[in-house]
Amino acid sequence: QRLPFGHFGEHEAALQLARADNDFDWYRSDYSSPLRDGAALLALAAESKPVPSIVPELIKVVTRQRALTRWTFSLACGVVVIGPQPRRFVVEELRVPADRVEVVINGVPGPAAAPARPQDAQVRRVAFVGRLCEPKGVSDLLRALSAAPLARERVQVTLAGNGDIERYRALARELGVEGFVRFAGWCDQAAVQALLRESDLLVLPSHDEVLPLVVLEALAHGLPVICTPAGELPGVLTDGENAKFVPVGDVDALGHAIASLLADDARRERLARNGRALYERRFSMDGFFERVARVHRRHFGVAAHGAVPVHGEESA
Repeated sequence: QRLPFGHFGEHEAALQLARADNDFDWYRSDYSSPLRDGAALLALAAESKPVPSIVPELIKVVTRQRALTRWTFSLACGVVVIGPQPRRFVVEELRVPADRVEVVINGVPGPAAAPARPQDAQVRRVAFVGRLCEPKGVSDLLRALSAAPLARERVQVTLAGNGDIERYRALARELGVEGFVRFAGWCDQAAVQALLRESDLLVLPSHDEVLPLVVLEALAHGLPVICTPAGELPGVLTDGENAKFVPVGDVDALGHAIASLLADDARRERLARNGRALYERRFSMDGFFERVARVHRRHFGVAAHGAVPVHGEESA
């Protein structure tokens, strides 16, 4: 059941539900506010209804909020995080007991099999999917394309996403790459899926990330990935095996990686094959549902997905 939260309605809404006869399983906050989250969880705890708390992002705690944030997290009987780094933060910085912290890595929908790509295509297609901004490394990508030894008449680069498009369009003109760089603007999910199917390479040179879903979607589509070792990516990808890492902000390394991969069909195929296998092992929706079900079984003894008993399971 979803709590009808407004800006400051968490406490009242949670208290109303806590006093109701019906039960519910999860408290989820998308506001990342220790004060509001704490008020809601306190209302639930006061009515003897502690529930696991799902926190969608790692909270960046400033000094004056640290004690309040620790108190907020102490009210939850379970905390779900996206990977090992947030888990370490929650345990070490927020002092949540390790046995209360669950790791649930994202899953994404994908095709039943990776789409086939012609090896003799006359034009190689490179995709970037994400908000057009500096934290995503868009300037780095354009500068890398300008410096890379590419046969420009045989390369098409598509940047899909909203943001400061005119700024980067102007930079592309300044760098002389506007002839083979296309700005698609915001794309819906169907358009993104089509772009991933039709591309030969995904490039995401981010400066800051958590676990970008577009990388997982690229793996699902058997699309080789060039990215930076930002956020949780080094913990789930292996450089040279199922992705190619380049240092954050290293324009020369990025340009070299793009040019060398576009020129090496066998290497692209190997990365694509290994990436798809990794997706099937770790990032499919079936696997994601099972990870969520494991949390439900641990805390509630039942789950809608799977039938593995809670006894004997270990915390991630």
